[in-house]
Amino acid sequence: MDPVMAQETVWQLSSHGAAVELQALLKTFPREQVKVLLDNADDLHRMAIHLACYHGQTDVVRLLLSVAPKMLHVCDKDPLRRALPLHYACWGGHWHLVQLLLDEGASITSVDCVENTPLLYAVFGGNLDLVKRLVKMGCSLREVNSRGHSAIIQAACNGHLDVMHYLLEHGASLSERDSAGNTCLLFAAWGGHLHVVKWLLSSGCSLDEVSDSGHNALLSAVNSGATDVVAWLVDEYHADLGMRNSNSDTCLLLAAFGGHMELVKWLLARGASLDERNEDGLDPLLSACNGGHLHMAKYLVSLGCSPRVRNDGGYTPLILAACGGHMQLLQWLVYEQGCSLHDRTIDGDSALLLACYCGHAGAAEWLLDHGASISEYNKGGMTPLISAANGGHAGVCEALLHRGAKIDERDRDGYTALLLAARRGHLECVQVLMMYGADTHARIKHGLDAVALSFEQDETREWLQTTQDMTPLHVAVLMQNKAQVLRLLHQGHSPVCLTLRNEAVTPLDLATREQPLLPALPAPQQDIRVLIKAANMRWSPYTHSLFGPRTRRNVMTVLLLAQRLPLDRPDLPLLPEEMWHHIIAMMGRDDDDHTTAMNEGPTATLAPPTPNRFRVSLV
Repeated sequence: MDPVMAQETVWQLSSHGAAVELQALLKTFPREQVKVLLDNADDLHRMAIHLACYHGQTDVVRLLLSVAPKMLHVCDKDPLRRALPLHYACWGGHWHLVQLLLDEGASITSVDCVENTPLLYAVFGGNLDLVKRLVKMGCSLREVNSRGHSAIIQAACNGHLDVMHYLLEHGASLSERDSAGNTCLLFAAWGGHLHVVKWLLSSGCSLDEVSDSGHNALLSAVNSGATDVVAWLVDEYHADLGMRNSNSDTCLLLAAFGGHMELVKWLLARGASLDERNEDGLDPLLSACNGGHLHMAKYLVSLGCSPRVRNDGGYTPLILAACGGHMQLLQWLVYEQGCSLHDRTIDGDSALLLACYCGHAGAAEWLLDHGASISEYNKGGMTPLISAANGGHAGVCEALLHRGAKIDERDRDGYTALLLAARRGHLECVQVLMMYGADTHARIKHGLDAVALSFEQDETREWLQTTQDMTPLHVAVLMQNKAQVLRLLHQGHSPVCLTLRNEAVTPLDLATREQPLLPALPAPQQDIRVLIKAANMRWSPYTHSLFGPRTRRNVMTVLLLAQRLPLDRPDLPLLPEEMWHHIIAMMGRDDDDHTTAMNEGPTATLAPPTPNRFRVSLV
């Protein structure tokens, strides 16, 4: 069976409880492949055991635990959750499965990465019977996660009024707040649970309750686009549509930022003004572009908002779209609204500079393709590359370097991209910049180099101390970056060159050592070993592409003269006729001299070609 189809089948069988069919399928694969199938996660970061637990498939869970007992303690792959099988069983509300997992050794006090407990997951799922059973087992209603969410706040957020009643009977309070000052009423309004909002207000909660950011129930409902809650609060409780949060955002600005079209139209019909601005000077159109909502931007422009509007800091709709990497919005503003790529904020930042700083490689490349300059800089002298390094975006740095960005350019404070990345502790950026040849001994005006600047960044400092004197090829091998290794070999870097201090460690040594140089790095992969070893071999049609430009050019010339490739090449070097005769005569020689990337030169001996082997591409 195709691996992709097999994986999809495993997830489906786990979700639907087909334990017999799943067992039969797993028996058709070797043990290592079974491990892969059970370890892979779906688009929602759930592995087979998590799917089975959430859907209450007890037989499948028993089967999976018999195949891999350690799966009892395996977290899902969502970096914002990292939930265990027990959490998924509680979330799905399956008491019989919770009992099974506890009997197998799961802990009733286990937490995910934000400290949600099994009880909080049961409340989140709204299963009252399971909540009661967990409380009887000793789970405390005082449990809160790292954001300060208690059980009753979780219940209000998800609209589980029956669970709220039970929790209140057992000591919970409607006055509880999370770490940001949000109450049950604010969460119910944000969740769009009108029936809970009505009950809370009738139970003594007040519209005057506000969070630390200045949001009351009305603004919370606006934030999530809950038009029915907003309308009810205004019509029945006379909530003030002129209410602003601590950033001076109005209902219209929040709705535009969230892209809530129905609510924006309702607010405008109730008298909201397109001239409203917050304390940062953002109007509805700027708010919509800040949120990346093309449909909202089009609607607001159709009402008369200007696509060239600026806030107090000089940000335009285009610049805000670039900050968020919103490609369709960018294209619409340029193609249909004629917005300029060269507008600047009051600090001199352009759309390109901010796209790089915010880590949007696609937006940055699109801007470069449409007229932005890779050498532009802001008032602080920051170029796109320095901005990307400052933001810690290694992928953007690499994209810019591919496009010819000057790697050691400095800003007004004397920082290169590498120095700033080192100071910020952006290790991946440091590694990429070193692979592309950044000067590791550059210093700022005060004389500090990259190692000194990273004194507060332990991981980055350790890396720099170990690799500061290595060449780009050394670093590329260490990082197992096959594409960059090939690129450097094509440029003529030798697989047997020493470090900058002539220490007796070559890229070939690094590629073939059994243990990594740094504990945090992966062990060298087989393809990198083969690649580096091949680059140190005698020239052949199969190693041709690994050699430096001079050897490749000489070999191409010889092959052209031997009429194994077309002779009408415009890039043939002009050599005296006797030199050509000498090169042609060399084709018949078979001595032991090896031509390697280390041993390039006009007298290098070429391995005798075999005619039927020259079908490979030699460009």
